Formats: sequence, C-alpha cells, structure tokens
Amino acid sequence: MLTANTVGRFVIVNTLLNTTDVTLIDQLNGRQGDNGREIFFWLKKGDLPFNISNKDVKITVKDAGGKVKQISGIKDVIKADAGQFSMIIPSEMYQAAGDIQEGYISVIDTDGTVISSIPIMFNVLSNNIIITSNPSSDYIDTIEKVINEAKAKLANISDTLQMQQAAYDALKVSLTAIIQQINDKQVAILNGDNDFSGANTFTQPIKAGLATRLATFTDLANVAKDTIKYAGNWSISNVVIGNSPISGQYTLDVEPGYDSQSGHLTIHDLGSNTELYASVDKGIIKAWKRVSGDLVATLIPAKADLNDYTVPGIYDSGENAATILNGITNPSTEIGHDFILTVTADAKGTTIQQDLKTYTGWAFTRTIYQGQATVWTA
Repeated sequence: MLTANTVGRFVIVNTLLNTTDVTLIDQLNGRQGDNGREIFFWLKKGDLPFNISNKDVKITVKDAGGKVKQISGIKDVIKADAGQFSMIIPSEMYQAAGDIQEGYISVIDTDGTVISSIPIMFNVLSNNIIITSNPSSDYIDTIEKVINEAKAKLANISDTLQMQQAAYDALKVSLTAIIQQINDKQVAILNGDNDFSGANTFTQPIKAGLATRLATFTDLANVAKDTIKYAGNWSISNVVIGNSPISGQYTLDVEPGYDSQSGHLTIHDLGSNTELYASVDKGIIKAWKRVSGDLVATLIPAKADLNDYTVPGIYDSGENAATILNGITNPSTEIGHDFILTVTADAKGTTIQQDLKTYTGWAFTRTIYQGQATVWTA
C-alpha cells in the first residue's frame, strides 16, 4: 500500500500506478459524524499533471459495513490543466467505523466513460459520543427514500380541490427536504441522466485557473524551482520581488514545462507597456529578454555581495550601488556610482569573469575562481 504525498493543501494521486496498487489517502480519514469535509486533490500522470478539462471525478467505496457509497461532482476547479480540484465529502461516507473494504477514484469524460481508475484506502474512526439508531446504508437510498415518500403521498390524493392543495403541500415539504439535504451537502450528484429545464444564473464570479492573483512569492528564484505550484497569472504592485528584472507594477505569467523546474516566464510592465520573457531550465532562470530579443539586466538588491554573482547574465545596480558589497574601491571617486555588471563563465563553469562599467565611463574587470576573487582592475 502506498501513502499519498502532499504539496501544501493538495494530496497527490498518481493515475499511472498499477491497478493493484492501493493509495492510502490520510486526508480522507475521518470520524463518524463528520460532514462536508473539503478535500483538495492533485491528479498526476507520473510526474506530469493530469488535465481534467471537460471531465468529472467520482469516488466509489464499499465501507466497513459493506455498504456502497458513491459521490461525484467537483466543488472547485483550482487549475484544470494541472489536475487541481476539490470535492466535498458528505456524512454518508463516515457512517461505518473502520477501514473501507474497497474504494476507487475514477475520472470520467463527457460520454460517461471511465478513463482512469485509482484504488484508494482510508479509515473512519469510531465516535462513541454520537448516539444514533441509523446504521450505515447505501448512499443512493437516502435520496430514493425521500422521492418514494413523495410519490406515496401523491398516490393517495384525490382529484378534488382540497386534495390538490394537500398534494401541493406534501410535495412542497418533500422537495424542501431534498433541497435542504443538497444545501447541507449531505448528498452529491450521482452519475445519471439529469434534465435541467430551467434557466441557471450565476450571480458571483466563477473561480477558475484564469483568474489573476496577487503574488504570494517574494523571489522569482522560488518560482523557477516549482513552476507547477506557481503556474498561472500573478499581479505585482510596488512590491520588491527578488531576481525580477523590473520593479513597480507588472503582471507575471508562469507556464510550466516538461517538469516542475522548467517552463517559461513572461512579464508585462504596466508602466512602459513592454514585455520581457525568460526560459526556466533545471530550476534556473535564463537571461531575461525583451520581446524584441534584447537582453535585460536584473536589478541588484541593496546590500548584495558581488562575490555571490557567479551566474552568467547582466545585472544593474540601479540606486543601490552605494550599499553593494565588494564593488570597486579604486579610484575612490568611482565608489558608489551606478554601474552595469556582466558575468560570464568558462565552459566548465569554474572560472567566473565579472566586467563592471560605471555610468561615468569607467570599466573594471576581475575573476572569481573557487570562491576567491581577484582585485578589480581598470
């Protein structure tokens, strides 16, 4: 039995496992009486995300009491192309205490065909405080019972006006009970033919992967190390972001590549209405370029140490020159002047050359080998 890994609030479910491999999902563990638990899933095909666009997800289990439970319907699609979504687990899943006997997570296409089925396992803890006379039952029975009661009441009503009113009242009570169960998340929409003849109106914005979010990261280096986690559109407004080539107000689009440490970054500068882009490989951001193809310098933060700048690229001191460590010291008249730093490396990456040019026209160079830097020479 395999235990599902987690990333943040998401539990990772691998669809490429052997059909005999059972995945233990601790996040589904609960106690008798639990109701409305929201579980966040991340489906993957090996190391790649599993696209759930135009697909539904179903959980089917046989609980410790041998009763079949089945729920389907995604609550929130966090990011469809990455396979991230959430589901609400109703109380019927937590009626019988003990390990479930059997369970599956199934992915279903628009034709109702199961395209992937993953064996799962979880446990329901006993709750000795709850006193109940309702044993575990097949989940579909809870809805069928209410519908059958409504039909039985309608069958005994005559065609008289008084009986018609009574039928209306009985039907209203039964339908109210069904609606209340759905609103309380005690039931889920099961697979089957559903006919919605009325108009459906959404009064609130639909939450989906295309929404632009405020940046939750403080350094683009962290984004490069996990492009899948930070995939999507981000908004930055006058917040200092490490390893960003610009400051001010801009948007960032993160597109994952063949794994979580590869991809493509695009920045749109709202102030100058220009775009910059850079590729990511092995968790490292390559040189930033404008859409025209020109190289763009990365801003050196205040109090940074030039001895640490060994990654090839172009860097700009901006207004931070006076605070930067291990800069030029001779001639003293050039100390603290704004500069551009170009970093190159030999084929083996063992010898680093730094070329520094001040905006006043001075040029300096030095090398770094095995962590030891030579003196700046003009």
